[in-house]
Amino acid sequence: MLAHYLLHSLLLLLLAYLLYRRYAHSPLRKFFLPALAVQLAAGVAVGLVYTHYYPYGGDTFLFHKEGSVLAAWAGGNFPQYLRFLFTSYLPDPEVARQLTFITQPRALVMAKVVSVLHLTTGSNYWLSGAWLSLLSFWGGWRLADRLALLFPKHAIGAAFSFLFFPSVVFWTSGILKETLSAGIIGLVCAFFLRYGYQPRINRDGKALLHGVLAAIGLAVLWQLKFYYCAVLVLCLLSFLISRGAAGRFGVNSVPGQWVLFEMVLVSLVGLAFLLPGLSLQSLMAAIVQNHDAHLPGGVADPPLVYESLQPALSSFFLHAPKALVAGLFRPLPWEADNAFGIWVGIENILLLLAAGWASLRLLRRKFSIRPHFLLLLGTLHYMVLLAVVLSLAAPNFGEMSRYKVAYLPFFAFVILLALPPVGKGSLGAER
Repeated sequence: MLAHYLLHSLLLLLLAYLLYRRYAHSPLRKFFLPALAVQLAAGVAVGLVYTHYYPYGGDTFLFHKEGSVLAAWAGGNFPQYLRFLFTSYLPDPEVARQLTFITQPRALVMAKVVSVLHLTTGSNYWLSGAWLSLLSFWGGWRLADRLALLFPKHAIGAAFSFLFFPSVVFWTSGILKETLSAGIIGLVCAFFLRYGYQPRINRDGKALLHGVLAAIGLAVLWQLKFYYCAVLVLCLLSFLISRGAAGRFGVNSVPGQWVLFEMVLVSLVGLAFLLPGLSLQSLMAAIVQNHDAHLPGGVADPPLVYESLQPALSSFFLHAPKALVAGLFRPLPWEADNAFGIWVGIENILLLLAAGWASLRLLRRKFSIRPHFLLLLGTLHYMVLLAVVLSLAAPNFGEMSRYKVAYLPFFAFVILLALPPVGKGSLGAER
């Protein structure tokens, strides 16, 4: 066990050093090592919190346990293990009986990922969690660095939103599905910003490799967190297509670009529901079913329960405003029943105040949104859609605090773009 700690500690330090050197000229370089240290420490904190404050152990230790079972089985059945990774076919009934997640495909994906890490770490919870934390950090770093290059006056805002936002860092560290999801989302968005948003960059073999890795990441995210992946791809494609169309047809006004974006987004949604096995009705039914599953046993928090929620567009539109507010700003401190919930509530109060200030600056035309309006639209749609869908599907403050890490850094960054303490200017130039 000591050998594993020494080996992986050296590997982590070596990789961190190489990445640090690679970004010698990054505007965020001074944040690299502190942010990495915070992320790795948060991974340890997740394990400690679940050990001492959650007697049932939580998902993190279930993933560890089942990853350990699979890693042990792989030792003598490696060809079958490889087949299992790609097909989920498990020929050993004894192993299958030990897997709680064998009937939960999305959770099983995470158990598979953990098992791969456990093969190299000797099924060490802390070391495997450190590697996942590094992946999450890498995704956040790549995206924050790209945003800092696009918006140099807001480099600090990008660093805070994607590398230091407290609840985001905590819930995207260690052995959690959100850790892997956040890493993938950050890397995919950074890829699209680099090669899609800046077409002048030469497209070479490196770009092709990055594209393949982004596709693999999206495939994993699709299996792991369907809602995250669907909304992310929808908004990225809507942004890229509308941006290309706006340039080709000379649509330069804000109202014109807004209409163009909505037309593209609605068209993509319509095309998506033409795919076999995917329908709007089945999607709404799944959300309602998940919502209703929280009602027995007091799992749902009463302020988040949506009375008479039905799998119909009219019902979803009726409850969407409440769900949006809940997804962005709740729980509030007085709605929490533990120390962590109070901390999240304080974050939400600060976000609410900051969002109000940013809205006032927009109304008073203190900053311009035109230069990157389509990018802002894509980001806002991503945030709003996920906030509404996740709030409706999971009416529980604890779950929402975890699930919202997929869009919370984007929300924080959009707000900080408009606030002068981060730097003069905003999405465009300060008026």
